[in-house]
Amino acid sequence: MKRKLGAMLLALCLMAGMTATAFAQGDPATEPAGAPPAPQETTVEFDSPDVFINIGAEQKLNVKVTPEVAPEEIQWKSSDEKIVTVDQEGKIHGVAGGEAFVSAEADGVKAEILVIVQVPVRFTADTFADLDQDEILATLKKVLGPMETEGMSIESKMMPNGQSMMLSHEIINKAWSVQLSVEANMLNADGSEAYSFRLEALENQTLSAPVDLAVDIHKASEDTKLARLFRGGKGLVVDVKGKTFPEGAFLYFGHDKYFGEETLTLYKVTGDKAVAVEEVNTYPENDIGLSLSSGGVYVLSDLTEEEILANAQAPETIFTAEDLKNNKQAVLDSLANTTEPVVCIMFTAADKAAVMPADVIEAAQANGKQLVAALQNEDGSIYMWLFNAYGQTTQQKAMDVKLYASFTDVSADAEMQALLGREAKAVRIDLAHEGALPQGTVVAFPALSVFADGETVYLYELKDGKLVGAGADGAPAKSMIEQGAAVYETTHCSSYIMTDVAQISGAAGETAGPSAASPQTGDAQASMMLWIAVAVLALVGAGTAALAKRR
Repeated sequence: MKRKLGAMLLALCLMAGMTATAFAQGDPATEPAGAPPAPQETTVEFDSPDVFINIGAEQKLNVKVTPEVAPEEIQWKSSDEKIVTVDQEGKIHGVAGGEAFVSAEADGVKAEILVIVQVPVRFTADTFADLDQDEILATLKKVLGPMETEGMSIESKMMPNGQSMMLSHEIINKAWSVQLSVEANMLNADGSEAYSFRLEALENQTLSAPVDLAVDIHKASEDTKLARLFRGGKGLVVDVKGKTFPEGAFLYFGHDKYFGEETLTLYKVTGDKAVAVEEVNTYPENDIGLSLSSGGVYVLSDLTEEEILANAQAPETIFTAEDLKNNKQAVLDSLANTTEPVVCIMFTAADKAAVMPADVIEAAQANGKQLVAALQNEDGSIYMWLFNAYGQTTQQKAMDVKLYASFTDVSADAEMQALLGREAKAVRIDLAHEGALPQGTVVAFPALSVFADGETVYLYELKDGKLVGAGADGAPAKSMIEQGAAVYETTHCSSYIMTDVAQISGAAGETAGPSAASPQTGDAQASMMLWIAVAVLALVGAGTAALAKRR
């Protein structure tokens, strides 16, 4: 009853407020309830002041009428039907080169748009080899001045096997001299557009050599070398055969089968180096447009430069636990002789007593190589050890390192929640090794199913029933989940808690004084090594499949 009474009072208050507002806005005597609103003035607007169209082409004009009317109530008219015609649905047709106004009228209100009908300069052939470039040049020489045109268009089918398609620089220079851009449309065998080059006419620009318009577009995964650089992400290779391109050169191609709507980076790739050229936004309804300054190999990817560099430094070849057991010398030889900066050894869930021998660690230290041990748990999760993370050449005495570790989801553990001070995500990590670890040891802890990529996680050491920050100055070591793992540098093994809790207080934790040997994320150089570890993670899936075949 009290609830009903309260609701009624609230309703009455709202009604009173609405009534007061109505009286404040006007006199009911002069503005009777239910009076029709004042008629809205009609407006007619085009979405742009002008539009360009080629001879023979058709295009529907967009016009906005307010208040909205039925399409048949709009009257369309052309000022010169010898230049452009328009039907009663607003579709224009280019008849001849020139300019004319098209009007749309509704309720006595009219708007106009300027239609510029362009004269295309177009040359077509079944194949690029069939194009008569002398004829093209002769035609262009007949053009005495600027033309009302969008540019010169060359259209042909692609040459087989990515053969060069050299376009005469005399043709390009002549087109530019009369302010014509040059567009070359390369078609597939079925007549669909494969890609097109557009060479914009810039003032005082000339070429001294022909331009090679050939391009090969394919996925990075189809190229052994580039697949390695761009693993763990998307990669589309655009191999432009020509070595020099004029300023203002653009390449356009469809991408529906490659990308959706997303932001990518265009890289110029030379050897193992990828240099960012520009940021590219892709939209399903539009072609990709790339600005090029030279020929060469370009790759569109969602990876960062740091990730690509890490991939470049990650190992191409992977040893197995079986190799380490039966042919350790091959591993030692690789550490001494390979040009690769990283050597990786993979262990499976069956390798319970995994150990990294001291002489293998010392070989990595002596030769400035990173040594990675990647271990797969029975649940499929991956954890990793990276020795000599900075690739320093040292003579540090090492010892055998036990690689075994256990990982447990303790998010629902009451004792753990009490230590963390609240309900939290938490993974307990127990490293089996006893004693100091070699300087520059990095460990990648799996996120299990507790954490997702992109989440920030904090590492605490579990000591005497308390949680101690495992980073600098006793603060928790901070990392981010990437490729299903968080990566930390450490000098000793212990029991750790990885959690989403950034700070704890009271008896549950200690913050004074760093641990004598604390995991931490390190400086910029360490960060690079962490990315290398993450890159190796991307190899493990393929490596595991190879392992299965070899065993």
